[in-house]
Amino acid sequence: MACNSPLCGICDSKQKCVPSTAWCFECNAGLCGECKELHILNKASKSHGIIPVNEFQKLPVSVLQHEETCKSHGDRYQAFCDKHECSCCSKCLIEDHKNCKDLTDIKDVVCMIKSSNMMLEIENSMREVTADLKRIQKNRAGNLSSLKLQRQAIKKEIQKARHVVNNHFDRLERTFIERTPYNRK
Repeated sequence: MACNSPLCGICDSKQKCVPSTAWCFECNAGLCGECKELHILNKASKSHGIIPVNEFQKLPVSVLQHEETCKSHGDRYQAFCDKHECSCCSKCLIEDHKNCKDLTDIKDVVCMIKSSNMMLEIENSMREVTADLKRIQKNRAGNLSSLKLQRQAIKKEIQKARHVVNNHFDRLERTFIERTPYNRK
């Protein structure tokens, strides 16, 4: 049976096609309403970060593509070090971050980042800024074009005025020459 929306991971493993209504970041799986309730009640999974699936689908790809295991040790990340701005597994904590004081449980960090409306607001703000910059660029290009046209019009006006003034001086010169007594024969 084919479904278009994300499936409930638990129901899918039972060969049932049930759309998910929530997403668990710890399990990286969708949950239907019934399975979500059981997931929350289960002692092992009640602390997992769960958000509505429609909110999960709105998250940018860059947020969703995070590594879950340490590249150096292959263990799951346990904490986030604010000082070094990196995720740490239990071995990293012992080896490299034993003196670090600003450590946060990775579940809290991931859930906070992924479910945060701030990420969506920042993304929307960036789109608005991009649109504004394109509008400003188009406006400036229009202004430059308008200035070029105005410059050409002013140049033509100056040429016309110079032509009129030159003609006037030519007439004055001819008149002066014609009326000068010593030029008469």
